[in-house]
Amino acid sequence: AVRVWFKYMKTSARIVQLQSIPLSSDPACTVAVRLGIRVDGRSAVFRPGQFFLLTIPALSYLEAHPFSLCLPAEVSTVDGQATTLLQFAIKPTGQRDSWTQRLVQCAVGDIAYVDGPFGGPFTPQVEDHEHLLLVCGGIGATPCLAILAQLVQVQKTVFPWRSVTLLWSCRGRELFDEFAPLLDQARVICGPDSVLLFDTAAETDVEQDVAVYKAGRPDYTKIVSHCLKSASRGGVASASSVNVTDKYTAVPVSTTSSTLCIEAGETTNGVYHPGSTS
Repeated sequence: AVRVWFKYMKTSARIVQLQSIPLSSDPACTVAVRLGIRVDGRSAVFRPGQFFLLTIPALSYLEAHPFSLCLPAEVSTVDGQATTLLQFAIKPTGQRDSWTQRLVQCAVGDIAYVDGPFGGPFTPQVEDHEHLLLVCGGIGATPCLAILAQLVQVQKTVFPWRSVTLLWSCRGRELFDEFAPLLDQARVICGPDSVLLFDTAAETDVEQDVAVYKAGRPDYTKIVSHCLKSASRGGVASASSVNVTDKYTAVPVSTTSSTLCIEAGETTNGVYHPGSTS
C-alpha cells in the first residue's frame, strides 16, 4: 500500500549524481554529499528560499527529508520531454544508521521521490532591496548559494541590486572548494569583495589566486556595519532581516527597504523554515 501511495502521490525521479566531499585531513570522513536528482515529465518551478521533500526507497519508504537546492533547478528537453535536474548538498548528521549518514550507500540510478517546491521564496523580498547581504554558516549556505547562482545567471540584468555580499563561514575549506566555480563567477560579476570566506579551523589567512580565506570566526557586527555603511553612500543605512533557521542569530538589523540581510545556519541542512530537521 505504501508503494502504491508513493507511485501516485509523489513525483518519481532518479539519482543521476552522488558525490562525497571528503574531509581533507581524513578522507574517510564525509563533509557533505552532492546529490543530483533528475525529474522527468514536468518542468519544476523553483525560486530561492524554497525546499523539496526527498524520499529514497533504498534508504526508507517512510522517511521524507526537507532540503534546499544548492543551485537553481536546471530545466532541459530530452527527446521532446521536459526534464529537471535538482541539485542538493547534504551534510551527514546523527548516528551511523541515520538517513543522511546512509545516503552515501545509494547509487546512481536509484529511484527517488520528490515533493515540492515548498515554502515562501525570498525573491519578492530580494526584488524590493537595492543591496543584498547573504550571511551563512556551513552547509546551511545552500539557499544563499542558490540565490547567488541565480544572480550570476541573470548577471544583474533582472534585479536592481547595486551590491551583493556573501559572508560564509565554515570549519575547513572543503565546501568553499566544492563551490569555487560559482564563487569565482560571483567575484567577476558582483565585484572582488562580494565573497567573504572564513575558515574557523584555520590559524592564518590564506590567499589563493583571487580567493582569500580568512582565519577564525567573522566579526559579524563589524562586517555587517561596514556593508550597511557602504550601502548608505554617506547616508544612514538600515536593513530588513530574514532569519532562515530557528537557531542561528547573526546580526540585529532594523526593518526598512534599503538592504536585505538573509541569514542561514547549518542546523537544518539549509532549510529555512523553523522546526525542520534533517
